[in-house]
Amino acid sequence: MIETIDAQNLKVRWVGMPPTGKKKIALLIPQFNEQKNFELENRLRYFQRLALEYRDIMDVILIDDGSTDDSPNTINAFCEANPGCFYFAAVRPNAQKVGALYLVSLVIQHQYVILSDFDTDLVNLQALEQYLDHADEDDTVMGYYFRMIPFDGEGEPFLFQQLEYSFARTYYKFHKKDHSVPVMPGAGSCFKRDKLLQVYAMHSGHRNGEDREATAIGLKLGFKTIYTPDIMALTRPPQTFNALLIQRKRWYLGYVEAVYKERRFYTQALLKGRSIGWRTLQDALGVSLLLLLPLEIALLFLAGWKVAAGIIGATYLTSVLYYTGLFFGDAGERKEIKQKHTTLLMLYPLFWLGLSFLAWWRAFLAFKPAEFNTSSQTRAISSRDVLLHYDPATAIITEPFIGQAGYLKILNSQVPGDTFNETPFEDIHIFLESVDRIALEKTVAYFMQRHESLRTICPLVNGETKLVVLPYDAQTFAVNYMEAASAADYAAVKKHTFLEAAAKVADIGKGPLTYIFLFNVGKEGCNFHMLVHHLFKDKWSVKVINDELHAIYGAFARGQQPPLKPLTYQLRHYCDRENNWQTINAASIGAYWKNKLAGFYTLLDVVPYYEGFGRRNFGMFPKITEPSLLYNDQPSLKKILDRQDGAQCLFNIDSKRLQAIRELAHHNNSSVSAVMFATFYLLHYIYTGRHKTMLTIPIANRSVPGYRNIIGWLLGVVYLPCKISEMTLIDDLISQTFMDINDSIEHIIYEREMLGLSEDLLIISTDFCVNYMFTKEAAKLPYDGPGKVHLPDSNIWYGINCQLIESPEILSIKWQYNTHLFSEELTNDIIQCLEEILQFLSTSSNCTVKELESHMTASQQSLLVKQYSPLSENNLL
Repeated sequence: MIETIDAQNLKVRWVGMPPTGKKKIALLIPQFNEQKNFELENRLRYFQRLALEYRDIMDVILIDDGSTDDSPNTINAFCEANPGCFYFAAVRPNAQKVGALYLVSLVIQHQYVILSDFDTDLVNLQALEQYLDHADEDDTVMGYYFRMIPFDGEGEPFLFQQLEYSFARTYYKFHKKDHSVPVMPGAGSCFKRDKLLQVYAMHSGHRNGEDREATAIGLKLGFKTIYTPDIMALTRPPQTFNALLIQRKRWYLGYVEAVYKERRFYTQALLKGRSIGWRTLQDALGVSLLLLLPLEIALLFLAGWKVAAGIIGATYLTSVLYYTGLFFGDAGERKEIKQKHTTLLMLYPLFWLGLSFLAWWRAFLAFKPAEFNTSSQTRAISSRDVLLHYDPATAIITEPFIGQAGYLKILNSQVPGDTFNETPFEDIHIFLESVDRIALEKTVAYFMQRHESLRTICPLVNGETKLVVLPYDAQTFAVNYMEAASAADYAAVKKHTFLEAAAKVADIGKGPLTYIFLFNVGKEGCNFHMLVHHLFKDKWSVKVINDELHAIYGAFARGQQPPLKPLTYQLRHYCDRENNWQTINAASIGAYWKNKLAGFYTLLDVVPYYEGFGRRNFGMFPKITEPSLLYNDQPSLKKILDRQDGAQCLFNIDSKRLQAIRELAHHNNSSVSAVMFATFYLLHYIYTGRHKTMLTIPIANRSVPGYRNIIGWLLGVVYLPCKISEMTLIDDLISQTFMDINDSIEHIIYEREMLGLSEDLLIISTDFCVNYMFTKEAAKLPYDGPGKVHLPDSNIWYGINCQLIESPEILSIKWQYNTHLFSEELTNDIIQCLEEILQFLSTSSNCTVKELESHMTASQQSLLVKQYSPLSENNLL
């Protein structure tokens, strides 16, 4: 539906003042070319009386859907002559009924919307308030459908329709248990407006079965429908058989279209034993037998006319008994049917048979499946490829996180890249052996409504980047289903799909910045992918996403509600609180860091590393990667780091050594992270001989309990400068590091410039950037064979960047380094030195740095003497 609105540039214009939205309910009455209706003015007066009667709770809104006759002028003249009678909105051009209702529902503010037709009367609407009180307390209720009654007619077609509507209402009791219904009539239903917007966003916009399709979408999303027998919608049905045949052909065509479009939902409902699934199966069998009726009769007469007459007669009598049972089995319906209907009851099966046979055949001949078929790959992008407008008067528009404002402005000024790597986003991948699609779609809807950050875009407003939270709509944030014949096909389709998505995600001002895919790879299972722009996730967020998706999907698959508590804070609340804190305390935070970092603005110099390699390897030196660039001056070093070229290698600290580190942390009343940071101080001193070390530590600010379930980039940074000497006790170093961490977090940095700190100078003065994370999940074991495997890497802002991930079993380390500064051979030796330090600390920490250095020097010399001895195995011919 969104695509249609966007493509046709449909607009809503209020003729006169729009409603204020202060009332709870809006009654929407669409009209198209009603000038030919000789009762047009009478209908307008009826709506005027209705607006007056329910003026305390309801606004009446007439919607002209692109009429080409003089009816808009007639309605406008009536409004001018009767000010305050009702509201009048004009949609241009014609948007079809669903499009017109959707557009107006988007711009009004009422909590509930009643849908009705221009020729329908509504009775006893005051009873609706008691139902709405219940709906206010139950978020799963989509809406209510009224008692539809044909009135204001005469003749056999009219009387037959009264019977037919009565029989249809008797079926409602079979749907009461699971709160479903095949169709909520568009002539008499009340919806929660937010639920209706979700439904219409996923709607095809087709006119024939708009009400049935809308109902199916709502049920698919897990919403409930409830029957209100005491509220009546009096509809004016066709008065002749030909007019009725035309109407039923459209209805049945809409039935086929809706079931075809939502066939997965109906199939799942049948497999789960839901009433709506069994009802649809019953209809399918009945229609199949009906369409084959001539063939069935011919086959019967081939068996003999007596056999044919007997079976046809028995079938007719069975039908009469069936409808009679429905008629007399519902006291409420029986009271409303006049006596003359009893006689027509005998003829009803014949009437229904003739009408339905002709109408169903015409419907199937008119059905065009191609209108509902698009390739899954095309649908995945085209259903999202729309301009997302927002109303500045009503949208949630806030300031971005102060630590990202500059970067966001840069992104908004750049031309988006057209490759996946140039537009970084996190791919949250979950493998599923099989998928309950209804549960999955409910999961995605629940999850996307729960987290505003996943619906946030970052447009420029008056030259400044803002955060704009988009309202949830099920079409924009739908699951895009993809099919793949094999694993190889899956990889190819995924790559192509991600490249297209990346180009769109890059436009942070338009969005959306979240994409959701499910790849069905046949017998090899299904792969769920949620692509989240890196602006709205850090590593902690990835864990939140994984944990919550599993919990929500598991609950819905079991038929339960998700066990998650409501969020205390959304991303915009976090940004507002932390921005205010940093702004108010900028002077004191800046003074703290200037004092702490004084004397540590020493440019990263890699020459001592190469010298350290020589000391550890009998004077041998590794090949210097780029000698011409190894100058210890700021411009040259900044130029090298800005190129961000690098490599990475993965290794792990096994469970035995990790346990020793944990015991060491416990011994010093500190943490594993403090032990590891202290180890980097020791590494730098022992390998280069330099006493001063500066670590850059990215910190996810999750200290406030309400921040822990926010999905977003909540990263700040702290710096840990340290000066050690030969006589520093290692235990004291660990304890002091732990205290420095806690003290620094109290002065976390979000924006360096506002604190008077130079980001460029801090980057080129950093010896190691160390990012520590903890996860309760079992870590994947990286390669840890003899020698390290080095792979190309990019986006490395520092000379050396290390990611440490502690899990229950191991400590995984991703070592990233700038390849213009560090060679592979040098890097391997630095890592070897780190492992030797950790090995020493696992046995002894109650010693000085000098004792550690002496031990390592002796061990290294012993190893080298053994390795290069003439009798060494390596040197034997």
